[in-house]
Amino acid sequence: TAVLARANAGGLFSIGRTPDSEKTRSVFERALKKCRKQAERAGRARTGRCGRHALLLIIMEEMNMRDDNCIFCKIANGEIPSATVYEDDDFRAILDLGPASNGHTLILPKNHYKDLCEADETVMAKILPLAAKLGKSMKSQLGASGFNVVQNNGTSAGQTVFHLHVHVIPRYEGGPD
Repeated sequence: TAVLARANAGGLFSIGRTPDSEKTRSVFERALKKCRKQAERAGRARTGRCGRHALLLIIMEEMNMRDDNCIFCKIANGEIPSATVYEDDDFRAILDLGPASNGHTLILPKNHYKDLCEADETVMAKILPLAAKLGKSMKSQLGASGFNVVQNNGTSAGQTVFHLHVHVIPRYEGGPD
């Protein structure tokens, strides 16, 4: 709680938002691309067009990428309270309940992806820069001397919740806290 209060008071994670129009455009572009690929596979390669119904279904699929049984989906989308330190249209970053060090943060995509291999390329292009911004803020606001960025894939690699998430773990001179 003290970390969250310090984080919020010091503006630790106040790092802008992605405009809704940009997200909508991105969803539409991905859906249109999928629709064109489906049309090509169906033998309509000459026109590269698909029906409005098919496009609508793909857009709906793109906009509703959630698993109702996933606890991280519920946290990322605000259904379960959390110590949120950052949020935008694509991600929610929360303090880890079992921190490896003071300020240990999890980046949760709002859409459900089981792991790194299942994730959308646009999400992956945004997640590492976000980890860097959070780590930089941890250094300047919490006094961390460095930070780890960790992402586990599969049970044998230590993944315990099967919703893609990235750990940003601040490190301090002389110890884990």
